[in-house]
Amino acid sequence: MLRISILVLLAALVLVNGTATVSKLGMCDPKGDYKIKFEAKLKNDGDKQIVEEASLTTDIDIGDNVKNNVEVAKFDSAANDYKFLTKIEVTYCEFMEKFMGEFSDAMMEAGGLKKGTCPIPKGAYKLTNHHLDFSLVKGKDEVPDGKFRVKNNLVDAKTNAPLGCMEIDFTLEK
Repeated sequence: MLRISILVLLAALVLVNGTATVSKLGMCDPKGDYKIKFEAKLKNDGDKQIVEEASLTTDIDIGDNVKNNVEVAKFDSAANDYKFLTKIEVTYCEFMEKFMGEFSDAMMEAGGLKKGTCPIPKGAYKLTNHHLDFSLVKGKDEVPDGKFRVKNNLVDAKTNAPLGCMEIDFTLEK
């Protein structure tokens, strides 16, 4: 189930060796009329975080035709607000390869897809009771401890028409 891969994995965008705890995961606007939609319910099991159930419904194939406009912010306790850190713009396939790696592969296989699948065919996908193993994310050890907010606006790579929008809040502790 790959969209979770994209979002929970957006956490991956900024993940590290240590403990990553997702506190919020969902669509920017749950009532939005998007071509790419997902829902997820997470639970904690000791020191593990589990995707209890998640679904991705996409009216289009998701590949190089979809651009991820990812904005990353870190919580600033002095300002009691999130401060913008960086923006990354890449196609979906590039995002999965550069940032998600084996983490994405594990999610895809658990969701019934072959690892490394890109584009993801349009359709409906489900993921149940899947352990989120953040140690598989590429680029770990590059991000400091802290609270992060990641927003991923999914747009058509040619027209920039909105296709979906997801948000994730997580805390990273080494």
